Amino acid sequence: MVALFLIGLVLFVWLNYRLMTQVDYPNIDFGYFYAGGRVLIQGGDPYNVPAVEAIYETMGRTRYDPLVKAFPYPLYADFIFAPFALFSLEWATTWWTIFNEVCFGLTFWLLSSTLLLGQKGYARQQGLQFLLVWTLLFFIPSRHFVKALLNGQTSFLTTLLVALFIYAQVQKRYELAGLALLVGLFKPTSFMLLLPLALLWLLPSARRRGWYSFIGGSLVLALPAFLLNFNWINGWLAARTGEGWQIVQRIATVWGTSSALTGMVGMESGFWVLAIIIAGALLFGTWYFSRKLPALQHSPVLSWGIIATLSIYLSLYAFSYESVVLLIPLMGLLELIRHSPHRQKTLGLVGLAVLLLGVPWLLFPLGTPLDEISAGLFPLSMILFSWLVAAQNRNQTDLPPAKTDAMFSAKVVGKASLK
Repeated sequence: MVALFLIGLVLFVWLNYRLMTQVDYPNIDFGYFYAGGRVLIQGGDPYNVPAVEAIYETMGRTRYDPLVKAFPYPLYADFIFAPFALFSLEWATTWWTIFNEVCFGLTFWLLSSTLLLGQKGYARQQGLQFLLVWTLLFFIPSRHFVKALLNGQTSFLTTLLVALFIYAQVQKRYELAGLALLVGLFKPTSFMLLLPLALLWLLPSARRRGWYSFIGGSLVLALPAFLLNFNWINGWLAARTGEGWQIVQRIATVWGTSSALTGMVGMESGFWVLAIIIAGALLFGTWYFSRKLPALQHSPVLSWGIIATLSIYLSLYAFSYESVVLLIPLMGLLELIRHSPHRQKTLGLVGLAVLLLGVPWLLFPLGTPLDEISAGLFPLSMILFSWLVAAQNRNQTDLPPAKTDAMFSAKVVGKASLK
């Protein structure tokens, strides 16, 4: 048995190595992280452009993004990439890909454990099989998964941390929930809606331990960063100079969607007015439906998944690979669909197939001019589809009961404090 496991492990690593060496790995996004980690372990400043460019030369990188001059994340994020930078680029890319796949597996385990909480025996086994089969069928071939994996992005890690927060709050392990919210510091722009709402949920005294762990974890991250480079914040901001409106008009967010729909570019053009209207409608809808639909109140996975997806969609800076977070509302929807009548179950599965597979690959294949902008339609569609399925199950009585204390996060949107 041990021999078979070792053979399987070696084969798994070899397949990932073959996969990543078949792509243009020196020029994928992981190269930014690898270069930043390499400079850090050499004792340099990852925001020093000449130092980073010197690493690019040794990597054989030929694609340069003029809007990302050096390491693109806060300095404490570089602590994650530095261990990978100890390896050669091809092996670092391989280990990072495996790390992302492990993150995906752990995310599935955390979410399925949360969704099936309280179910035992055959019912739990049946539910797990349903979630596993349909998650693999819908998500592994999806453009979000493929693009994030082959580009070596961080979306699997951030999605895992959001799933960990959901799992921890259901298990009433508030210290762990607070630590998971450090995802908001790892990618501040992407989680600028999720982080304050989650911290608000942790505000009551019974959950305030989550605040203490969040503050403690923040200090553990920040102190070493400031000891290494007291001026790192200025270096980080300077490394991203020039993104601004050049970026938000052509990415997978409400801003890119609005620019594409109106055909307008530039702050003075007014496309942002439509973006604000759409954002306001989505925020109001999330608040309204979280108070009216029992299906959302019963499912922390679906309610937090909607909030996380909305946070990404309203971000000023989020590319299509961030849509890996759609895994969370997807699994929440699958569990809700599993408890639906046969006709609604069929329609729900067909709708997910069209949303995640049909439209992205048939209408907007990778590499087309609308690739990034069109990807913003999918978080938007996932939110709207979630509301639709939850509304169809408004009167359903066989949903599994809520297992956490008081209210789920969906009601956080509707109430500023929880008693």
